[in-house]
Amino acid sequence: SLENSLILLNQLSGYYDVTIDTKYKLTLPTRYVVVQTIGSGAQGVVFSAFDLISLKYVVIKKLTNPFSDEFNAKRAYRELCLLSGIKHSMIIPMYSMFTPQQTPESLQDIYFIMEKMDGTIDKCYEKLLDHTRISFLTYQILCALKHLHASGVIHRDLKPHNIGLNNDCTVKLLDFGLSRYIENQMHFTKNIVTLFYRAPEVLLSLKYNEKIDVWSVGCIMAELIIGKIFFKAHDELSLWNNIVEKIGYPNDNFLNTLPSILKDYMKKNLKPRNVNFEEHFPDSFFDNTPPDNQPIPKDLNSYNCRDVLKKMLKIDPNERISVDEALNHPYLKIWKNEEEISNGQLEVYNPDIENTVFSIKEWKQLIFNNIKNYENTNNIFLKPHN
Repeated sequence: SLENSLILLNQLSGYYDVTIDTKYKLTLPTRYVVVQTIGSGAQGVVFSAFDLISLKYVVIKKLTNPFSDEFNAKRAYRELCLLSGIKHSMIIPMYSMFTPQQTPESLQDIYFIMEKMDGTIDKCYEKLLDHTRISFLTYQILCALKHLHASGVIHRDLKPHNIGLNNDCTVKLLDFGLSRYIENQMHFTKNIVTLFYRAPEVLLSLKYNEKIDVWSVGCIMAELIIGKIFFKAHDELSLWNNIVEKIGYPNDNFLNTLPSILKDYMKKNLKPRNVNFEEHFPDSFFDNTPPDNQPIPKDLNSYNCRDVLKKMLKIDPNERISVDEALNHPYLKIWKNEEEISNGQLEVYNPDIENTVFSIKEWKQLIFNNIKNYENTNNIFLKPHN
């Protein structure tokens, strides 16, 4: 009856408090029923939940202590801008954001609601993959990156764990926690990218640009083929040794950009050797049974696969292929669809954020205004997430 519907809508138009795993206190719109904790990191805790309005599962991300210092406040603001501004079919969509607090001074909790994927790309590792899948997965990651880079953003922390994968083999980037505006090409902090996916120029504290993301894609693609981490390491030095051992000595141009202590170390400890990618990625590592009984296109072969990998995993970023060049490589080009590549709206990320120096009080005011503005223009309690 109408009366019951109104009572229900009324009940859904508010917040409730819930504690998950005895340690996470959440204040959420009544529409979301928390199912479980998916993961927690330094920046936030992520939960899966069921949305009673849209009747589907969603992901809730709560930022942890966003105002503990100016650095984290800026990071929270950056994430808010990216999640609400960047839209593309291969980047996870933000459905909603809110804070239960009602004044900027009391602002403490920032929540994002996002699409829930079936899993992450590392769940592919159990089985041998065929070329169709390897190239399709890699193509999609590159499409998402092209859009990010066009928006002025370098991802900086690509790893299998933040690439969502649905059962139909579609991929979406899940996380922008560390993204940074491209223009700002200074020496950034080293500890930005998870060790195994870290490009040599980041590892060695050299200047870098968006090609660091291409290196990470190469590492992930290698992992899809061999089913385990390609450059395994326990610290930065062992990673560097492993890279040189597996893919060879860098060229002289690159060596000359290195500090002399490192150059001497290389000359003393690392011997140039011929590298053969067939050693690492032999034909036997690919499943040759065509998926869904569709014949595998002839460009999707081991030779082309190794070729594009070799080009992504160049130690010298000047020799490494760009995202565009990779998308035009025979191994990936067969998926190319301009619609997919450029279907997003380009919200160019405002680089001034990176140089803004605000007090915590000012960050709170800015973030509060943004979130409340969003809440007022989107009914966070009742609007379905399509």
